[in-house]
Amino acid sequence: MYSRVTAQTNTASFGSVTLEELSLKVCSIDTTADAVVLFDKGELLQFNDGTADLKIHIRIKLFRASAYNDWGNVRISALRSSVSKLKGATYYLEEGQIKKIELSEDHIFKAKDGKHFETINFTFPNLKEGSVVEYSYIIRLKSWAIPPWGFQSSVPTLWSSFKLIGKVNRYQEEIRGSLGLNTKYSTEEENTKTWVMTDIPAFKGEPLMPNGGIYKSAIRFWRRGLNWGTICTDIYESESFGGILEYPRFLKNTAAQITSGISEPVEKIKAISKYVKSNIKWDGTKDFLSDLPMDVLNRKTGTAGDINLIFGSLLKQAGISVTMVLLSTRDHGLVFQQFPSSNQFDYVICMARLENTTYLLDATERNLPFDVLPIRCLNYDGLSVDKQGGEWIKINSTTKVKKTVNASLAVTEAGVISGTLKISKDGYDAFLARESYQESGPEEYKKKLASGKSWVIEKSEIENYEDPNKAIKEEYVVQINDEATASGDILYVNPILLLKEESNPFAAQTREYPIDFVSPLERAYVLTLQIPEGYVVEELPQSRVIKLPNNDGRAFFNFSTANSKVFVTYNLLLSKTLFFKEEYPALKEFYAHLISKMSDQIVLRKKNK
Repeated sequence: MYSRVTAQTNTASFGSVTLEELSLKVCSIDTTADAVVLFDKGELLQFNDGTADLKIHIRIKLFRASAYNDWGNVRISALRSSVSKLKGATYYLEEGQIKKIELSEDHIFKAKDGKHFETINFTFPNLKEGSVVEYSYIIRLKSWAIPPWGFQSSVPTLWSSFKLIGKVNRYQEEIRGSLGLNTKYSTEEENTKTWVMTDIPAFKGEPLMPNGGIYKSAIRFWRRGLNWGTICTDIYESESFGGILEYPRFLKNTAAQITSGISEPVEKIKAISKYVKSNIKWDGTKDFLSDLPMDVLNRKTGTAGDINLIFGSLLKQAGISVTMVLLSTRDHGLVFQQFPSSNQFDYVICMARLENTTYLLDATERNLPFDVLPIRCLNYDGLSVDKQGGEWIKINSTTKVKKTVNASLAVTEAGVISGTLKISKDGYDAFLARESYQESGPEEYKKKLASGKSWVIEKSEIENYEDPNKAIKEEYVVQINDEATASGDILYVNPILLLKEESNPFAAQTREYPIDFVSPLERAYVLTLQIPEGYVVEELPQSRVIKLPNNDGRAFFNFSTANSKVFVTYNLLLSKTLFFKEEYPALKEFYAHLISKMSDQIVLRKKNK
């Protein structure tokens, strides 16, 4: 059994790949796996000057070519110039002999990632099915904060260990995930601790779940004695945070110019938001500190910290009561309030308080209204930061993913449907549409409506794609050839032409993790269908209302006929955004009924002469 090998992996050195590892045909704990992590070792050595070296060594077996993309390519993100002694190699068998191809400098590519970080990318050479790859490197850490260690990944792991050397009593640890440690070594006299997991199954994600990192088995470390008040004070007193809010006096004149002639506070916020979005383009970096405002405005690009701290400073100079709010974006994971650490945050937004209303504000996305946060920010908890400390707030959004379709169509005796589609996109649907329109251009954007369908767009018009404060209005004159079927004297028509759920995203019998829709969802569809002359309605689908418990979601279908026309109305509203696994059966059943109802057809029959 392969377990004999895993017992030795805690001391395996780079280059000690064995014939047994290369001869392995399947993973011992999951025979269907495309790859397996043979071992993944981390060792953190702390120094008295507050720095530390984190040594990483990982070895992976690639059973099939389908694993090359995820495991034959490596991406390392770290502070610039902090990675050293990077090496890697590919191993494979040739005529029973072990062959080794080392990673060369030509295979390694570095790129800046924001103001302080860089990414290091490389691809292993000479990959073959059955290859073993390994790499190792050292990261120099410049603070006492210890990064988390993940034991679990998307493929099985036979051995994963993390060793902490030096000042171990300074930290408390937390094990996350459903798996327990196999071993925890504690050698207090040597000031060393080691945590080990073995035979770790692959982490299997589920549709519409929150960040999987929350649920993967991992260990996190927290400094003893820290509290949120101290952390907030330290951050606020930084020149790159509170210094931006308090001291850039030149922004006072800028704020006065932007708000000249404006008395209403809300209108001032709108004007300043528009100015920041027009003059500083977000570079994609998520952080919560800022460069000097003059430098950012001169280069016209900035990180999230640059943009929103300058935004907050301008609001403050314009007389708006504003507090900055630290948060963790959805990709970064949830914030755990019981473990104080600034490393839990990777973003900052503004909170403006007027007499009767509090606004959560972000100026990184030009295609969002001034008071709508990007989806990445909707992650439950934020920490407001000021001179006195901090206060926890909820990061909520009432903005919906909203789309409305009005269809005025006619069907011919041959089963061809034609007429006009009017589509309105609002909220996050409008944001996504604007992003797509600007990225692909008007012609490609229009083609997406008919993508994968036997539709002909004869005419189209799109309005408001430049104004984020308005719903996008689209109108299409179409010919549809695949939604009605003629069979003798009978016509079968699919009435739900758009907004149709093609398959149930909750097909599994059981659910392990919560379902997160992020924001409320609303769909509305109205169809007026002219039937062919000489035909009558033989059968209409039954009208129906489908509900979730506690009125958390509702779908409404109504079908009627009059004056040779069929009228169809469909509405879907999900008001709740987070469902726990105990609520999964009801949600699964709701979507099953919804999809079944969408497949119902209108039956038309030709009248006898």
